[in-house]
Amino acid sequence: LLSMTIPKEQADIIAKTTKKHLYNYKQGGYHLNEDYKEVKLNMGRAYGFRYNHKENGAVFSHMALMYVSGLFNYKLTDYAREGLYALMDRAMDNTSLVPLGIPEYFTEKGIGKYFYLTGSATWLLLVIKESLFGIKYHEGKTYIIPQLSKDDFIDGYAEIKTIHYGKETTFKFYNKNHLDRYNITIKAQGQTLKQGFDRHYKEIEVHCHD
Repeated sequence: LLSMTIPKEQADIIAKTTKKHLYNYKQGGYHLNEDYKEVKLNMGRAYGFRYNHKENGAVFSHMALMYVSGLFNYKLTDYAREGLYALMDRAMDNTSLVPLGIPEYFTEKGIGKYFYLTGSATWLLLVIKESLFGIKYHEGKTYIIPQLSKDDFIDGYAEIKTIHYGKETTFKFYNKNHLDRYNITIKAQGQTLKQGFDRHYKEIEVHCHD
């Protein structure tokens, strides 16, 4: 999914099957694997752990977010958002005992273990910026291809601040008609921008419309 080496039809099957066998919202989203009900050291050290701990079937933030990113690649937005928000919702739930950010993994009780690993944190920021808000770069040029749902907006508005060509930029997204599927118009300094622009603006507006 990350390298987009399979056709959309196969990605659809993977998304459906994976959700059926590995998804658990209450525990943070996607598990690494099912419970093999036995120690399988011939498959590596991961399967020497008790199920739902570390690499043996835990909701492992790093891998879960890589999978979510792959789902976004294929515009499987509903599946991707379920995986992303399950992870964040679990981390923000007081019973997860996570003080801030996301942990390496969640146990079978939904408790976070090992706080703030840079790989997991970086993938979370990457998915939010490039997949959810859709701010992407190709050959030095900027493209905005959001996959925000109407539920991601507060009163039809969402924003993200990020570094853009070496300076801070606020990207403001407007969805006044509360659309789930939409076209966009990009504006900055009173001008309409085409996809593939290559200069810095302090504020960029993205208007969602039919």
